Amino acid sequence: MRRILWEHASIPLPEFPRQHQRQYEDIGWVDARGRVLLTRRPEDVIVMVAGGLGGLHGAALHSWGTTITQTRPVRP
Repeated sequence: MRRILWEHASIPLPEFPRQHQRQYEDIGWVDARGRVLLTRRPEDVIVMVAGGLGGLHGAALHSWGTTITQTRPVRP
């Protein structure tokens, strides 16, 4: 699943504001097609499932832009 998402989840570089385009090129997230990749490698894609019959409010937040998500397991 990670590889499929990584291969298909990308955005053309020109859709980003001009001031951010160079930043994505510099960190190597732009592929040969000129598309900004979801992450640098398929192994960096985080797949998660959220929702259910829990409380009235819930959220699943991760990093965005050129930041990197930091995670750790939560044990019941």
